[in-house]
Amino acid sequence: MTTIAYGLSRNLHPARLRWVPFILFNLLTVLTTFAFQQPGRQINGTVKDQNNNPLAGVNIQVSGTKKVVTTTTDGAFTISLTSSSAILKITYVGYESQDISIGDRTSIEITLAPASKQLSDVVVTGYGRSSKRDITGSVTSVNAEDFNTGVLTSPGQLLQGKVPGLNITKSGDPNAKPAVILRGPSTLREGGAGDPFYVIDGVPGASIDIVAPDDIATMDVLKDASSTAIYGSRAANGVIVITTKKAKAGQTRLAYNSYVGVEKVSKRIEMMTGDELRRYLKDNNQPLSPANNDSLANTDWQKEVQRTGISHNHNLSISGSNNNTIYGAGVNYLNNEGIMRTSALERTILRANVEQKAFNNHLRLAVSVVNSTSKQNNIQSQVYQNMLNYLPTVNIKRPNGSYTEDFSRGSYLNPVSLIENNIDNTKVKIFLANALAEVKILPGLQYTLSISSQNEQANRNIYFNSLSGLAVNTNGKATRTAYENTKKVIESYFNYDKIFGQHNVKLLGGYSWQEDRFGDGFGVSTQGFVSDALTYNNLAFSTPPAGTVTFDNNTISTLRLISFYGRVNYQYAGKYLFQASLRNDGSSAWQEQPLGLLSRRIRRLAHQQ
Repeated sequence: MTTIAYGLSRNLHPARLRWVPFILFNLLTVLTTFAFQQPGRQINGTVKDQNNNPLAGVNIQVSGTKKVVTTTTDGAFTISLTSSSAILKITYVGYESQDISIGDRTSIEITLAPASKQLSDVVVTGYGRSSKRDITGSVTSVNAEDFNTGVLTSPGQLLQGKVPGLNITKSGDPNAKPAVILRGPSTLREGGAGDPFYVIDGVPGASIDIVAPDDIATMDVLKDASSTAIYGSRAANGVIVITTKKAKAGQTRLAYNSYVGVEKVSKRIEMMTGDELRRYLKDNNQPLSPANNDSLANTDWQKEVQRTGISHNHNLSISGSNNNTIYGAGVNYLNNEGIMRTSALERTILRANVEQKAFNNHLRLAVSVVNSTSKQNNIQSQVYQNMLNYLPTVNIKRPNGSYTEDFSRGSYLNPVSLIENNIDNTKVKIFLANALAEVKILPGLQYTLSISSQNEQANRNIYFNSLSGLAVNTNGKATRTAYENTKKVIESYFNYDKIFGQHNVKLLGGYSWQEDRFGDGFGVSTQGFVSDALTYNNLAFSTPPAGTVTFDNNTISTLRLISFYGRVNYQYAGKYLFQASLRNDGSSAWQEQPLGLLSRRIRRLAHQQ
């Protein structure tokens, strides 16, 4: 321990010594006052919430001191004060703090208001809503004003960096869905089993591609088992609940939002130039064949297949409220150029909704429809590998105009040729219709019926022309697929909310029916075209050799899910919380599908013949 002492000294003039008696007298007066101060007086009080319920465990502190007491189970407290000017500081988790001047009072009654807006915000918890302070699970709510901005192709990107534990990874390909990992290892995956379960305006399992980012009001992220259990096994990777914007009472709103964005590669992979590679091989006595060594060639293949992508988005919406009617409509257009040449996404979303209340707000009817159309220009996956592997010592094209490549080397192909000689287009249409009815049967008791139908049509057209290294000696190869997937969902449930005394009980009970039908369509591939002019159009013009026409090995499958679910939320005195969820799912996934069984029998018979 180190002690530092400071000393001050000064010679006093004799004339100043006359002040010493006066200073000593005042100091003696102060000490006497403290010595004979009256003992502290007792202050009795109670603390209650906005509903006049007593609050236990509230901290009562004398401001500027360390004296603190807490309220008992009936909200009462007693504290001693030594000054009438004392100020009490009242603090309690979930409620706003207060500073109260006591004065001459000996008793006081304090009412605490709910805490900050964050704790009183209403969040979607699955088939219902609750304030944040009344839930036991982990739920993060992000409002529109907090969303990310920029070139966004999926609503999931709005949450990037906003929710703890939520990892979102997006490549430069506009047609590649972001990898959204909410629970489990942070492996880079594109869609699939790692995706969270999406609920859009109460429709479970709706496609995320039907929602324009500008139309979203809030996104509630349900992360832990307590929050996601109500959706069953489908919610094993978490749940993201999306609520779209609706008009407020008495409001008519016309809005237009747009942006223009530029995307480019921020940091390229450093590769050898052609001259550097030649020098390296020469210094190490390694030969470079003439076929792989064009004079003065220094081809930067990354530069040749990449570009600066320009994207723009436009969103126009109108909404209004007239007495008991709420309506809205909107259109969103997105054109997103990828950073790889020719890759692009063009999407148009149309939506409309209307809501009507009747019988003194005891009945609410709502209908909404959304239609999304996406056009995708894709590039072949081999481009990414070859733009790094292809030798920089060769030119893009030979003097005769053909691309510099050797088909005998298999997948080692000219990356520019892979882009120019291959076409891969996809068109996806998604239509979702939802009808909802809510009835307030008794005070606190509400019944909800929701019926939704989603139809998805996907057409993919691929053409490898006569110069393509992916279809050598085929004189052009075309593949066309057309499939339709449908999803039908019925949700029927009751919500009961009752407050009596210090008790708050919320009950949920419901039934769910869902049918998904996949793979209703076909796919065919053929080759042998006289000209590349028609690409994948008019397949009948092909003259394929015997046995080269192939069909997709895909079958129609139907999956049904029937569920019963329930939830209990109990709150006591605004402090003690209990939540329990139960869901029983019955699925046809383990049963033999009749259409799938029939198709396998047909193939078996054809093989026997």
